[in-house]
Amino acid sequence: IERVCEFGHSLSFPCWREASNFPPCDMSCSRALPCGHPCSRKCWEECSSPEDCKVCIQRRKEEKERAKLAALMTYELEMDLLKKELEEWKKTDMSQVASQAKLFEIGQDAAEYFEISDKVTKYIQPEHNWFPHITKIVRVYNPQQQMRFCKAALTLVDPQFKALKFHGCSAGAAEGITNAGFRLPKHNKNMYGQGIYFASDSSKSAQEMYTKGSGMLLVCEVLLGKSKTMTFANPSLDLKKVRMQGFDSTFAPRNTKASGGVHFDEYVVYNPDQALVKYIVHYEQVQLELQNLKLPISSDGSIVRRKLVAQRTFDSTNNLDMHYR
Repeated sequence: IERVCEFGHSLSFPCWREASNFPPCDMSCSRALPCGHPCSRKCWEECSSPEDCKVCIQRRKEEKERAKLAALMTYELEMDLLKKELEEWKKTDMSQVASQAKLFEIGQDAAEYFEISDKVTKYIQPEHNWFPHITKIVRVYNPQQQMRFCKAALTLVDPQFKALKFHGCSAGAAEGITNAGFRLPKHNKNMYGQGIYFASDSSKSAQEMYTKGSGMLLVCEVLLGKSKTMTFANPSLDLKKVRMQGFDSTFAPRNTKASGGVHFDEYVVYNPDQALVKYIVHYEQVQLELQNLKLPISSDGSIVRRKLVAQRTFDSTNNLDMHYR
């Protein structure tokens, strides 16, 4: 007896077998999975899920191997570049002291000036009630710290990830850090242990508890490497513990206050040489009056349309400028 199963396969059965006793179709499944690849099970079986697709599994495995190889090649290239850079630093006259160069808003410094200025003014959280007027930006150069920074990168699990972050401190601390580099605190009482703390938001680092009224912010290049994400406090952390766990730094993500974390991002490194001061931003705190935050209304109470114009400088007496920002 010739029969066709519901999925189109031709089947042959002896004539003496009753239809109710026909065995299920044992041919390979001809249906396509949602991923587009053919099902690898028998016709009578339920199709495998996309996660179990043999073609997809093999492709994911190959992609993972390619990504692993690419990461290894990138790591080796980065290490070679760092070693060459270190050799160049060793040839540099290390008797030079740290130098500072003021950046100007016009001329050849303009692009660099506004890059840093914008980083400060565009990373302000309203909750911090901080409205700065930048008075000066200086670029910092210290060959000894540059060489130590390069050496530190060679010790990291991942030397590739580095970023510009903010650090607030007193005027005296800023001078000491610029000349001699960062130092670890003597105690382990901070939220994430004995490390040096940085923020993504300028307004967080500019809080009075950090700056002591210095009117200065340090913009630092920080070797974050492979970061350990922490959603709760752990004051016991130090360099040894973090490295033993296979990490180079700690990252406390925003909006984790409920679990014992922080409102806004924090980064912590436990080797002082993983941070390098690149710029010092000098600012004045602008005192905004409450009435300046309110837009004037028409005499009859109707809606008034006003054009807000972009400006590079902030005018604290112009309520339209305040609302534009």
